[in-house]
Amino acid sequence: MSGSSNSNNRYYYHPHYITGLGDGSKKQANSQTVDSSSAADSGRYESFLRKHKQNTQQRKSSGSSSSTNPMVRSPSALDASHQQNDDGTTNDTTTATTDDHGYTQIQLPLSSGVVMQVTYAVPSSSNNSHNNHNNDKPILVFLHGSFHGGWCWTERYFQYFLQRGYTVVAPCWRGTGGTYAGDGVQKVQIAQHVADLEALLLDALPNVLSSSSMDDPNLQNSRPSVVLIAHSFASLAVMKMLEWHPERHLGSESTNDNPNDDTPNNHPNNTFSLAGIAILCGVPPSGNGKMTLRYLRRSLVDSYKITVGFAAKRCIQNADLCRDLFFGGRRPSSQQQDNDNNSSTFLGISDADVARYQTYFRRDTAATIDLMDLAKQLPSAVVDAEGRAPFYAALPPTLVLGATQDFIVDREGVLETARYFNAIEEEQQQQLEQSKSRVTFVESPHDVFLGSNWTHAADELDRFLGELATTSTTTATTTINRKLSIDALTQFSEPRFSCFEDHKVP
Repeated sequence: MSGSSNSNNRYYYHPHYITGLGDGSKKQANSQTVDSSSAADSGRYESFLRKHKQNTQQRKSSGSSSSTNPMVRSPSALDASHQQNDDGTTNDTTTATTDDHGYTQIQLPLSSGVVMQVTYAVPSSSNNSHNNHNNDKPILVFLHGSFHGGWCWTERYFQYFLQRGYTVVAPCWRGTGGTYAGDGVQKVQIAQHVADLEALLLDALPNVLSSSSMDDPNLQNSRPSVVLIAHSFASLAVMKMLEWHPERHLGSESTNDNPNDDTPNNHPNNTFSLAGIAILCGVPPSGNGKMTLRYLRRSLVDSYKITVGFAAKRCIQNADLCRDLFFGGRRPSSQQQDNDNNSSTFLGISDADVARYQTYFRRDTAATIDLMDLAKQLPSAVVDAEGRAPFYAALPPTLVLGATQDFIVDREGVLETARYFNAIEEEQQQQLEQSKSRVTFVESPHDVFLGSNWTHAADELDRFLGELATTSTTTATTTINRKLSIDALTQFSEPRFSCFEDHKVP
């Protein structure tokens, strides 16, 4: 058994599998260690929730607000700062914080063993310029890629989607400056990212948002709808989560008929409904390997830039390299060409912004993804002859979006991801009305959420979300089309790699 769970369907995981503390060696903990660690995690988490709800009620009764953003409803979450003691326990403080844009920011203890920084905002209907706020809109969970943190979404996308009535959430992955990975930890395994994401979605986030929801029934709903929006490397975490636990996220039934078996795999997802998925410039199922070889054949210079930019982290020191990789290089936008070709701002990114983002990149690469571990379990290992995920028939509507000026993820990589999610090019989709998933390209660099072209991807994503609202009227048909048989779910919910013998998949 990889962990234990309580009657509230919270998921507690193997401590060595999750925390990544120490030397990272493959250790086997006895059942006493697992139980005691789970109990400690549960106690800290329950304590946080009690304090959070007390604080929420106090804020509701007093009407106080620390947010200066007119689009954001009054924050009501707690900042449970993670203070580690000599004995490994933690102290949780109860100070509410906001980020530079006025959005609520909390340090959220997860049942997976980390304290994750999460920034979120609930729209204020009285300040909604688009008058599109309604209680049926899904919660948008934005997942950042490597070298980034939740901040990349708050720069522009939070405001954009708040204006359209969506609740927006942006966690920071383990290993970034916002979410501490542990003393001496330099690499984070993909399974740890998956565990953190599930702990956030299935356990922590619904409780926090429901106690912060005030008058929003969707947030108070016992099973609100969620759209996952993943950029760059975050796409792999989404793929692996769905691969390992399709019955939990894509189906409503457990794969095990034994009600006394309390391993986490045997609990259906009663917490949220996955309404849609959006992959923005996502790393494809085969990882970076094939793309790197393609770049090597096309341009030795570009291949060198990618290698030293990421592996050696040169993009943190070299501004021009940083521009090339993330922001489209030093090319003026069309408006700048008309006005001032000597401007220090290129494609909407000023030299000052590049320098600022580089400080964020340095902070958010404290621990990076373990590529050797990832190579042993790439999602491409389980695709069918057409390159589709084994669970593609159960997927919700999916948008796969690529960028024409992307220096990192090429067109072939985007189309590989599209095949994985069974997303169809828009021209073909018009002929195949039964398909709810599509692939499209926008004029933008890799960081589609920053720079002068940031609205291109935002508008496309907004259109996709509008399509979700249209398709939600055919709930019965969608449920039938998405539901997998129990046998199929069982087939693909078990790990298929020997490397999992010591690191059990929950």
